[in-house]
Amino acid sequence: LHLETRFPNVVPMIAFSAGYDRYGIQTFKDAFKLDNRSLLYAFFGYKPYPFMTVGFNYYWTFVPVPGGYEVQKRIEPRVMFNFSF
Repeated sequence: LHLETRFPNVVPMIAFSAGYDRYGIQTFKDAFKLDNRSLLYAFFGYKPYPFMTVGFNYYWTFVPVPGGYEVQKRIEPRVMFNFSF
């Protein structure tokens, strides 16, 4: 399962997107359970030029611990160059 939303031009020069990925789904109820088969993420970026976006990804993953799962968070900086073909 892959769900994603993007808000590229809601605020001028700001980009935002968020998503949810899940694998190994057996039932509908299993589709939105947060465990080690889930990934939540968000991207926030600034566009200093029309062809460039500078920002960061924020990831939430889940690792097994005794009695359940624990959230593991990670920040990843990004510089993107956007060209139309």
